[in-house]
Amino acid sequence: MVYVNELARGPMFSNDHATFPAGSIIVRERLAGSEAAGPDMLAVMIKRPRGFNRKSNDWDFLVVSGDGKKIDKRVKSGECVKCHESRSQDDFVFRQP
Repeated sequence: MVYVNELARGPMFSNDHATFPAGSIIVRERLAGSEAAGPDMLAVMIKRPRGFNRKSNDWDFLVVSGDGKKIDKRVKSGECVKCHESRSQDDFVFRQP
């Protein structure tokens, strides 16, 4: 399941290439299995103001506990950014067709 805030809604569901404004938030749940009652991890992207991090197109990547109470990891470079670079035409966001 993927959730977006109001700022991210338009770009997420647009048929055109996306550009997300600062303040956009995208949250993806990861379930431990098909029978899981809730997520065991949340992958969070927060679009920061221009200049926050050029390498990530100003996205802040976070790995958060499934209950949303603890940031387990904050990523400004590396695996998350490398993978999302492949979606540069959509502002580093994987969107549904």
